[in-house]
Amino acid sequence: MKKALACTLVVLTFFISFSLFANVIAKDSVILNVSKSEVNLGEDIVVSINVDTNEKSLYAYTAKLSYDKDVFEVIDEDDFEEQENWSDIMYNKANNKFALINKEGVSGDKLLQVKLHVKEDAKAGKTAITVNSITASDGKKDIALSGSSVEVLVLKNGLSQGESIPTNKVDIPADDNTTIQVEKSVPVVGVLLVVLMLVIVVALICYYAKFSKEDSNGKKFIITAIALIILIILLVVTVKIFTTKNSDVDKDGDVDYDDSKDIMEYILEIERPQDDKEAEDKDLNNDGKITITDVANAVGSATNQE
Repeated sequence: MKKALACTLVVLTFFISFSLFANVIAKDSVILNVSKSEVNLGEDIVVSINVDTNEKSLYAYTAKLSYDKDVFEVIDEDDFEEQENWSDIMYNKANNKFALINKEGVSGDKLLQVKLHVKEDAKAGKTAITVNSITASDGKKDIALSGSSVEVLVLKNGLSQGESIPTNKVDIPADDNTTIQVEKSVPVVGVLLVVLMLVIVVALICYYAKFSKEDSNGKKFIITAIALIILIILLVVTVKIFTTKNSDVDKDGDVDYDDSKDIMEYILEIERPQDDKEAEDKDLNNDGKITITDVANAVGSATNQE
C-alpha cells in the first residue's frame, strides 16, 4: 500500500512538473530580428517584429517600441509596414506605443516591420531596440506576451570590426501596459429584465404553492415549460446587455473599423475623451476598464456587419 501511494505521488509530481515546464516553454512572446547587426552612420536597418503564440484567433495587438533617439532618427507611422493579415497601424511617437488590427480574425506570426535610420552624428557602440508592453486579444480576454530586445552595433564609417569600439549601456525599459479604469455602467434595460425575471420566478412559486393542485399534470407542464423558456430567453438577453455595449463607438450610425480606431487612439493616449461618459462608451465588454480587448470587440463587430 505504501509503495503504491509513493508511486502515485511520484507520477503526480512528474506530471505537475512537466505541465509547469511546458507552460514556461510555451509562453507567448515576441521575436525581434534585424536586417543587420552592425550598421554605419547614416544607414538604415529594418526590424522585423514577429510573435510566438498558440493563440491564432486574434483581432488586435498593442505594444511599445523603445529605441535610443540619440542614435536613430525619430520614426513615425510611415516607417512601419504591416505583415500578413495585420493592418491599420497606429503609432504615437510621444510614448512609442503602437496598435494594429486583424480584420480576418485569423492571425499570422508576422506582425510588422519598422525601418530605423542611424543619425550621421550618432555615437558608435552598442544600442538596443526593444518591444514590450505587448497585449493581444481575441475579443474575450487580454493576452500578455513577454517582450524582446535586440542589440545593434553602430560603427563609424571606415572602422573595421577588429577596432576598439565603446560599448554603451543598454537600457531595457520596464513594461507599462495601458489599462484605463472607467466606471462600470448599469444598463437600465438590463435592470428591468432582472426585475421581470424575479417576478416570473415569484409568480411560478406562487402558482405551485396555491393554484397548481387544481390543474392537471399536462397544464402544469405547459405552464412550467413556458415560464422556463421565457426565463432562459430573458437571461440570455440580460447577460448580453450587461456584458456588451453598442459597438458604434463614434456614433456615426455604422459599426465599422473606424470604431476600433477610435478606441486605439484612446489606448495609445493620442486622444483623451473629455468626460467619463465618453470613456465608458469605449468599454465595450463593460468590465470597468478599457484595454485592447475592447478594440478586438470592435473589430469583430465590424467583421460581423459585413
